[in-house]
Amino acid sequence: MSCNSALYMANTSEQDLAANAQIPFGSIGRRFGRFCNVQGSDVVIGDCCSKDGLGYYSVDCSVTLEPTAIGNVSAQLYVNGEPYPGAVQTGYSAVAGNPVPLSFTATVRLFGCCNLATLQVRLGDEAATVTNIGFRGVKD
Repeated sequence: MSCNSALYMANTSEQDLAANAQIPFGSIGRRFGRFCNVQGSDVVIGDCCSKDGLGYYSVDCSVTLEPTAIGNVSAQLYVNGEPYPGAVQTGYSAVAGNPVPLSFTATVRLFGCCNLATLQVRLGDEAATVTNIGFRGVKD
């Protein structure tokens, strides 16, 4: 399988984040093509200059969270500021500060004229320390 564009980002710095905060993607590890880019703290997919950016994008995310309290902790993909259905993972920690590895995949479809989408990963309703995130977007 080949792809038109791909982006891989990673952040291995520990960061204390409040509930519902955006998890920083970190720095670009690999990137090619013009349909997967970074704009500020968001990943942007698509292309408003041609219809070549329309279609399907595969998204993979792995994140390690250390909850500040006993209980559930979660990470969710947001597309254009809205939670993306099914692209969420929740884990439980019986001890505050224990690492909880989470991962999810999604397929995002862009259609219509000159379509772009911004992607973010956010915590759920729990505060946590993020110790690692790996994020990949690929234009299929």
